Amino acid sequence: MAFENNSMDDMRTITRWATRIFVFDNPRHHEVKQGLVDHCYALENSGQEQSTVASGAKGNMFESKFNFFQHENEAVRQLRDYCLASVHRVGATVNADLWSPDARVQVRAVESWCHITRSGGYHDVHAHPMCSWCGIYYIDPGEADAAKMNGCNRFYEPRPNVVHYSDYATQYLYQDGSIDLPPKEGQLVIFPSYMRHAALPYTGQDDRVVVAFNTVTQRAAPPGEN
Repeated sequence: MAFENNSMDDMRTITRWATRIFVFDNPRHHEVKQGLVDHCYALENSGQEQSTVASGAKGNMFESKFNFFQHENEAVRQLRDYCLASVHRVGATVNADLWSPDARVQVRAVESWCHITRSGGYHDVHAHPMCSWCGIYYIDPGEADAAKMNGCNRFYEPRPNVVHYSDYATQYLYQDGSIDLPPKEGQLVIFPSYMRHAALPYTGQDDRVVVAFNTVTQRAAPPGEN
């Protein structure tokens, strides 16, 4: 059957349930990079800071324990403050119509860790439960390259039911099944915790060094209230 394509005046579009990923570029990365690099390798060399969580989902990488932001280190403190301020900015943006202008909001990192990935390293698809916004900060992406699908972070379509049926009219769903974000030194990527993601296999002579974290955000009580 042929359908006449007349005026579009009788059609309107409602867009809901969009997923937003936020990307920041730290203008002061050069001030903290070496301190962060040194601290990550010091954790690895200590022999006491290796995470054992989901060890079968990753390979050829060092993952620290999940208390990275708690370490007494000036570069770590500066990165923590930058990341939490960025999450606050994201929360204020997406909740612009919901947060009152005088709301006092506290963002807290419930988990934070570093990765040092060598050539051949990877992390399988996963998501981060029990938090709201997550972040990945590229201290040094090494030779990671999204155009070559080398060591970049891939984010996947978050709606599980889109795969239940496909035909000629659902092609648009599958062209956006995933997105590979180009890694950049000093870049912070903030995404909702329900987004499945992976670190694609990495090949390179230089190590890929990143920090990741999970946050929760709460409304703080006004001064004088408990």
